[in-house]
This record gives sequence, C-alpha cells and structure tokens, in this order.
Amino acid sequence: MKRTISVAGLSEAIKAAFSEGARRPAPHDATAPATPATALPPSSGTPIRRQRTAVFVIHGISPIQRYAMQDQFADGLFAYIQAHDPTGWIRSVKWPHVSVDAGLKPSAIRISRPEGGETADTASAYIDIFEGYWSPLSKGKATIASLLQWLLNITFLANSSTASIPADWAKLWWDVRYLCCALFGAAVLAGVALIGATFSWQRFVELFSSAKIAVPDSVQAALNQALGLKWSAFAELLLMLALGYCIVQLCSIARTRWVTTKQTATLEADRAGKHLGERLISAKKWHAFTAAVFVAASCFILVIAVALAVWIQQPATVPLALAVVLSVAAVQGARAIADFIVVDVLGDVQVYCTHEETAEYFAVRRQIIDTVSNALLGVLKSVETPPDFAVGESIEGNPKPLYDQIHIAAHSLGSTIGLDVLMQIRMLVNQGSVSPQEWDSIKSFVTFGTSLEKTRFLFDVRKPTVSAAHDQWDADVYGRFFSDVKGAPAIYWHNLWYFRDIVANEIVSYTSDVPAGAAFDAWNGDAPGHVLCGNTLLVSPEKNPLAFVHGDYLADPKFWEIAGAIVTS
Repeated sequence: MKRTISVAGLSEAIKAAFSEGARRPAPHDATAPATPATALPPSSGTPIRRQRTAVFVIHGISPIQRYAMQDQFADGLFAYIQAHDPTGWIRSVKWPHVSVDAGLKPSAIRISRPEGGETADTASAYIDIFEGYWSPLSKGKATIASLLQWLLNITFLANSSTASIPADWAKLWWDVRYLCCALFGAAVLAGVALIGATFSWQRFVELFSSAKIAVPDSVQAALNQALGLKWSAFAELLLMLALGYCIVQLCSIARTRWVTTKQTATLEADRAGKHLGERLISAKKWHAFTAAVFVAASCFILVIAVALAVWIQQPATVPLALAVVLSVAAVQGARAIADFIVVDVLGDVQVYCTHEETAEYFAVRRQIIDTVSNALLGVLKSVETPPDFAVGESIEGNPKPLYDQIHIAAHSLGSTIGLDVLMQIRMLVNQGSVSPQEWDSIKSFVTFGTSLEKTRFLFDVRKPTVSAAHDQWDADVYGRFFSDVKGAPAIYWHNLWYFRDIVANEIVSYTSDVPAGAAFDAWNGDAPGHVLCGNTLLVSPEKNPLAFVHGDYLADPKFWEIAGAIVTS
C-alpha cells in the first residue's frame, strides 16, 4: 500500500457518493466480464451499530512501515462512519489488556463516540483497528534472476495435472499482458543503457586518445586504448557520470513533487490545527532545500566539466555527455521497473509460495504465519479491565472478553496469509489453546485485491498429486468454517476486487461439500458443493490502462460501501 488517505478528502468523497441517491452497485469495468454485484447495505442514513468491535488488518505486498496499514484502514473507516453519522466520533490510541503473557502486546487505533461522562477508554461502544505486520520478514530474498527462473518453472515446467487459475481468458490475458509489458519495458531500458554505454565508451576513447586511432571494435581494444589516456580524461568522464546522476535525480524529484502536490493541498485543507500546518510548511521547505541541493550540484559539476574540457582542449564532448546522461537514465529506469516487479509485485509471492524448494523460504513462511497469528491471538485474548486497573497488574478469575465481534480484513498476499492464520488458529481451538468462544467472536473475513486464487495455483503447480494440497486447504475440513451468507453459523467471507488489478481475482474455487457450521461427520461426498465467498467487482479507479491499481482500494468510496457496512453492522 503506497497511497495515503486524507480523512477530509475521503470523507467528502464518500458523502458525495452517498448523496447521489440510492446506493446502487458499481458499474462494471468496460473490459471486465459481466459479474453480478452483491446487494449493497441500506441507505447512508442507517446509524452505526454500537458494539465493541475489533478489526484485524493484514497488509499485502510492497514494502510498508509498521502501523501504516492500520492507519490507512482507520482513516478510511473513520471517514465512512462520519459520512453515516457525522457527530461525536473521535480517534485515539489504545493498548488493550491481553490475558496471556505473549511478549509485545498489540496496540490499536480506537474509533469511538463517548457519551455523557464517558471517555475513549470508558466508551460503551467502539471499533479498535489492529494490524498484522509482516513486511520485513520476506524482503531481500528474491532477485530478478530468481524471479524469472521461478516464472519459467511455474509457467512452462509445471508438473501438476490439477493446478489452474479459475479465471476467464479476458482476466488472464490482462494479467499476463501487464506483467509482460513491465518485463519488456525493463528489457528495453536495459538495452538502451547498454547501447548508450557502448557509444559513450567508444566516443570517450576516440576523443581523448593521444594516438587518435580508430574507434575500437572490441572491449579489449578499448581497454588497451584507455591505458594510455591521461587522468584528465577520466576526470571528465566521472564528472559526466555525476552530472547524469544528478539530472536523473532531479527528474525523479520533479515527478514526486508533481504526484504529491494534490495530496499536500488536501492535507492543508484537512489540518485540524496550527501544528499540522507548521509541519506541512516545514516539509515543503525541506523538500525545496533538497531539490536546490541537486540543482546546485548539477550546475557546479557542469561548470567544472566545461572548464576541464576547455583546459584540455576537448570541447567536443557534448555528444559524449548526452550519451552518458541517457545511459544513466536508462539504467535507473530499468532498475526501477525491476524493483517494482521484485519488491512491489512478485517478490513476496515467490518467497511465500515456494517454501518447499528452499529451507530459507520455508522458514520465512512459517515466521510470517507465526508473527501474524500471535498478533491475532493478542486481539482474541484481550479482556476487560476493572475501573481501578493499573498498568502491570494481573486480572484474577475469568475476565470478560473485550470484544463482542472481531473482523479480519486482508489485502493482496495478506489474504493468503490471513487464511493460513485462520487455519492455524482453528488448530489451536482443537488443541485447547484457543476457546471456541474466542473463535466464534470472529465474524467476517473481508479480502480485497486478494491473491488467493493465484497463490493456490502457485502452491499446487509444482506438486504432482492431489493429496499434497491438503497442506494448504482442504475444502471439506475447513470449508464448514466459512460462508458467503451473512448470519450463517460460520465466518462471513466477502471479496472485493478490480479487474485491472493483476494480483486480484474473483474467488470461485473455494467451495465445500460440508454445510457451514456443521460437524465434520456431516460430510457427504454426494452432497452438492456450496461457495464459501461472495464477490463484488469494483470499477478500477484509474483511466490509465498501465496504472497499478492494486493499492487503491482503501481510497475508493465504493470499497467502503461494502467493507464499512460489514464492519459496522
């Protein structure tokens, strides 16, 4: 998640969406297959149900700071609540008391509306947003080379006869085309960098060789010629490389400032006091100062390079300088696309889904599941505290659970992690470490931008037998704990997705023959299977076909029409 949210900006967008009249389903993407939209909740005038609620949010791919996902989800939910019920709601930070000693306890952002003499801590109804944070655990493990080899193996060398992605050809073609365009763009830029570097080196040797011999036709010949060059020639080349780097960085700074201008203006309009305004002004000054540093460095390097060229009587270095700048820009562009593919899109997926091939990946996957499971256990085992409770005290007896209901919201790869975590928690129920009452407090599982259909394929694609799939998902064992019907004796599961999101898919392959909430011995192999997850197709918010919309869900008012209603009902 890279997009940040302004409460005022999102709140206004949500209010505007609701003011259009009846809350109708979102129109379909022009390139998307026709999919029936799930019925939306009642009108915006419906009051928020006052309960003690927890929302456990699991982030997805891309590097993200701790609590960033928690803050973004809290901002969006707060704006949604204000759009429904605009008075009295506040936000605060809360550290619930956990009944087990499990190291660092979870902290939450509390959304509450205290009444009478209540405070945020004593409010009778509230929503606490927690985070399952795992981002650093998988970073730095994948490379572009390992990723390309992995894609080759799972695409052309798969040995499973059962693995498949249950998507129509239009969706599959969109995802493959988007990824291929990114890889092709990186390859083109790498080629431009190679051509530019070759021309620059040849031009460099040609200009500064004292013997004035012909342009070398091999790398060895170029190196032999370079041995006879003076120090001033290499000084000129280093100056050109430094100048090229500064120019590329200036272009990157200009692009960043252009992207953040609108966001900064929204924050200025949203500021609730003088302090935020002063921080924004200070940030603007700092960004202006850093840009001025690069401008000054570029001008200084340019002056020195020109002066040196005149002094050594080699003023005809403009083509060389341009070629060097182009080469540096191409290298930086290719690196940016490679980092986007490895770090932001597929790197985490490769690490999490190829655990059977390397001990390192297996250990990372287990560490991710355990980390998120422990955070969720902290929420499940949070208990009420007496009015005179002091920090550090223990609570005797059987304290009452803090939350009436717990909702899990998971983005991207976080939805795969979330499902694995839920299965692990269910195993703890069977083993007696988690009570059935704590498990029953989990009311919903909201996935958005989910990678579940793709990761299920990736888990199965290198496995030749159906039996091996039991390690990940057994529909007859676990399917009875989920339902696409709200109010069923199971966890309500709903998925929201964009057609243009290359990570996401409609969830259709998770079905079960066992009825929701039934005992396992109720399984009947001849019973018709039922779907476990409802789906809502959202309109992709970006008009640019190449826009990466995977991180846009929490800034989309249509998303909150569904997710906000599930959490607050």
